[in-house]
Amino acid sequence: MKDIFEMVFPGLMLMWVCFIANGVFMDIFKEYKTHTMSRLMASGVTLGEILLSKVLRCLVICWICELLLILFTGLVFDIGWKNPLGLCTVLTSFNLFLLGLLALIYGYAKSQEVAHGIVILVFLTSSMLGGSFIPFNQLPVTLQRIGYWTMIQMGQYGIESTFQARGPWAIVRPSLYLTGLGLVFIALGVRVLRKRFETGQAA
Repeated sequence: MKDIFEMVFPGLMLMWVCFIANGVFMDIFKEYKTHTMSRLMASGVTLGEILLSKVLRCLVICWICELLLILFTGLVFDIGWKNPLGLCTVLTSFNLFLLGLLALIYGYAKSQEVAHGIVILVFLTSSMLGGSFIPFNQLPVTLQRIGYWTMIQMGQYGIESTFQARGPWAIVRPSLYLTGLGLVFIALGVRVLRKRFETGQAA
């Protein structure tokens, strides 16, 4: 059973974190509508700094949720989490990509409701193709080729590499991909969100 949990749980954990991050990220719009941001800006803080702080807050919450899930599954299901440094690297890169993706979607979508619908569709598709619902190696070959590039599968592969001691490159390769794109997405997403808030177009 331990081997089954180690194969299934990483993908489920990443999927759960996706939905948790979405709920936390949406608070940005609530704080905008309740004028919390305008009050913060009155103290001399820029809108860009406020948005970056919200992204950082979401990143910290993702870390906390992942740590709690790791501790829980380690104690209850005896999952042998190994290589803490490698695991931290994979999860950090996954979180950065996740937050960048959220910033982009919420920045470019016409409304918060539309963005929420897109986010749910993206997360469920990524989870299905990435191996959260069905073991990745049991998917049809065509779907595996597509699913290999999803954030869920990239993160899951990195975590599985810590279980199976595949070597540093198996951990670093997906982490570089997720971190690089994540930082670019965050920069673009925060820029677009800042413009929307400044022009009063955030619904």
